[in-house]
Amino acid sequence: MIWLWAVLILAGSFLFGAILAWTTRDELLAGRPWFLLLAILSTILALIFLYFKNYTFTLTLLFITISSAISFFKSYDKIWIRKHK
Repeated sequence: MIWLWAVLILAGSFLFGAILAWTTRDELLAGRPWFLLLAILSTILALIFLYFKNYTFTLTLLFITISSAISFFKSYDKIWIRKHK
């Protein structure tokens, strides 16, 4: 039962990442290196916490990984990026 909640939460991170990228379209281009750094570091830390069987931190870090990776990939999409004034 607990794994079902974990899957639902991680599935929700795709929606959350898309909404976050859409609402912060102004900052996507400037934040591109930070999104990549955040995605890489949270993936590495999630693997470390998974090794130590700390599933709460693993799930949280995977949520951050997916959300920041979506923002990173959407920063290359010309439709999503607003022109800076």
